[in-house]
Amino acid sequence: MTCRLATLEDLDLLAALNEQLIQDEGHPNDLTQPQLVERIRNWLQGDHRAVLFEEGGEVLAYALYCVGERSPEDRFIFLRHFFVQRARRRQGIGREAVRLLLTAVFPPKARVLLDVLAHNQGAKDFWRKLGFTEHCVTFERRARED
Repeated sequence: MTCRLATLEDLDLLAALNEQLIQDEGHPNDLTQPQLVERIRNWLQGDHRAVLFEEGGEVLAYALYCVGERSPEDRFIFLRHFFVQRARRRQGIGREAVRLLLTAVFPPKARVLLDVLAHNQGAKDFWRKLGFTEHCVTFERRARED
């Protein structure tokens, strides 16, 4: 498996993968495909970077991240998206993609933060198996539509 930084030429692909991620994790996001393209365009033209993981010309997975900073002493990588193609799951691809992120993409010994939806037990199990631990719990109250 190889990885490369995505470019603006990859926007349609990234938006399609992001749409699948939203569906698979059960996120309440209702952005349309064109809106997803624009959102990712804005991220890539800003402080985010996307990485595509490929093998034999096939895109297996992608990640989207940015560098965060709470203070000069508290810098971290925020892994906003991580997605493995549905047909390629449970083959070690996610584990290998994370290994590549940690060794070839992110700075050495980088602190990495990510969010997992509370109901997404599969994602929680995946990240725990890779040595990630819970850091905080975010609470949300959505406005009711009356």
